[in-house]
Amino acid sequence: MDDKLFVYNALDGACTFEIRDAIWNDIKADGYGWTYGATIRLFEPLIFMMTRGIKINHEALAETKQDIQAASAAAQAELNKLAGRELNAQSPKQVQTYFYVEKGIDPYRGKEGQITADDKALARIARGTARRPGMRRLVSSKISVATRNCLAPTWR
Repeated sequence: MDDKLFVYNALDGACTFEIRDAIWNDIKADGYGWTYGATIRLFEPLIFMMTRGIKINHEALAETKQDIQAASAAAQAELNKLAGRELNAQSPKQVQTYFYVEKGIDPYRGKEGQITADDKALARIARGTARRPGMRRLVSSKISVATRNCLAPTWR
């Protein structure tokens, strides 16, 4: 093996300690000493879990998955009822069309000037509900459906 690799690794390790020594007083002065200690204490159990794995209660996981899927279906049904049609909460285009075209709300724009229906835009739409009754519930249902749909597919 090439000696350059060993030298590089040794320098990398040495620099880590030099940097820690240089910033340690700032870490303690700013009140981050506890956070640093908590992070260091996590290394051993995390490495253990990474190398050995963790036990999973598959029965509880399956039950939780079913609960989330049922809640997602209920939230989707409520969203469809409030929208008066089926609305895919995961489709930015459908959400934009619903709020900005069908409901006639002035479009919110992102940093680049593009029309958006991101979380910030939806929060603004929900805030202006005095002149748009039911919009807060609709936005809340959209967010609920999107959140649950993001969680459920990760459990196979």
